[in-house]
Amino acid sequence: MSSPTDNIRPELLEIHKKLLDFAKTGIPDAIQIETLKPNRPNQLFEIVVHALSAKSTTTYEAINLLCKEDFCADALTLTKSLIEHLITLAYITAPQQNEIKNHRAQLFTNWSNISIHNAKTLSSHFRMIPKISLDEMLKVEKSAYDESFKLHKEECDKLGKIADRNSWSGLSLSVMAKRTELSQIYVLYWVCNQFAHPNIEGLKSNVSLDYTVKDIVGAIFHSGPNPGNNINDDLVLSFITYCHIINKIDKIFHLNLDNEIEIIKSNFVNVNQGT
Repeated sequence: MSSPTDNIRPELLEIHKKLLDFAKTGIPDAIQIETLKPNRPNQLFEIVVHALSAKSTTTYEAINLLCKEDFCADALTLTKSLIEHLITLAYITAPQQNEIKNHRAQLFTNWSNISIHNAKTLSSHFRMIPKISLDEMLKVEKSAYDESFKLHKEECDKLGKIADRNSWSGLSLSVMAKRTELSQIYVLYWVCNQFAHPNIEGLKSNVSLDYTVKDIVGAIFHSGPNPGNNINDDLVLSFITYCHIINKIDKIFHLNLDNEIEIIKSNFVNVNQGT
């Protein structure tokens, strides 16, 4: 009988973890020291970036653990989330003007706070299940959503922004990806999304990533993932995505981590190419 690790290239998993260890030890402390300094002109923007960085790191760590145990579809579901973090981070940090960066950070913060409010409202009603019917539950959900959106609209009005019911930025994820030159990454997000829903393809245990996706990964990373092995594909995809995130954090906070990141990345590329 094969073990969960039989399908994994251990050298890829090791470098995948090395990038995680590097980020956990080097980046959070440096960022936290900077963002907590008083009277910083862009403090909200920096705190939002810090929060996205921290969440991305925990997601990347969970992907590593799932890949280690050969839970491919679940790892791809989290890789989808990691790509969402990257596109969101890229869109918030893209503008050159600090005023626009702070504006986007404020909108993202409003949306996050409202989401928390919405979740708390719904959670109090979940405890009543099965005491209430599905129709009653849907009414409660709509009421909580409407209340949350009202708060979001009020905050958007203050910032001169048209409120959107589906997105904190008023744009779809695909449009944000296009505006930040991450369209190729978004295609990979779409593929990961197929594993996140209960459809026939996503339920198959040995579904291979589409050949077009392999081409895209190869174009981004100058080498395709190991053919026919989903876990190794996801190690490559999540590694690419997290490298993008770390590079952005490095530039925003001027951490001068370029050399260390490049060494880890080069090692990963060499191992993946078998050189």
